[in-house]
Amino acid sequence: MGTLPRGLGQQSFKNICQFYEGKPRFVTQYTFSHIPVYSAYTFKHSDGFKKADVLWMYEQQAVLDDYTESVIFERGQLNPDEHQAHPDDKAATYTLINVVPQVEEFHMGPWKKHEHIIRRRLNNYCRSTAYMVTGVTTSGHTIRRQNIKRLGIPSYFW
Repeated sequence: MGTLPRGLGQQSFKNICQFYEGKPRFVTQYTFSHIPVYSAYTFKHSDGFKKADVLWMYEQQAVLDDYTESVIFERGQLNPDEHQAHPDDKAATYTLINVVPQVEEFHMGPWKKHEHIIRRRLNNYCRSTAYMVTGVTTSGHTIRRQNIKRLGIPSYFW
């Protein structure tokens, strides 16, 4: 509804409105450690399918090489594409501004199950608009590429 989540504001973070095909889709608060603190979005009743044919988009944040050289971390979406119904809304989630490093076992296990449960419950019981905020706390550890600190590693997902 045009209002950022409150209580998370810090001067070192940057708020980014994610546009896709000329339309605003969701907002992300981004950190100096090349990961988002949170993504805020509107849940759309969906079938849960992923949009597999989308290329990852990036602007001035992390790059794909930051993840490809990491052996244990996957790109974990904070605004998951399966929480969106329209193909353009799904496609908009494939930006590196919307992802954080997730250990593969967590990404494909408990976190994926959590995303599915939330989607099913909102599909079945929410008759109004559901405003979602998903984020992380950082651990202070980083993924390095060419011995340069590139990505903050989250401690907790919420």
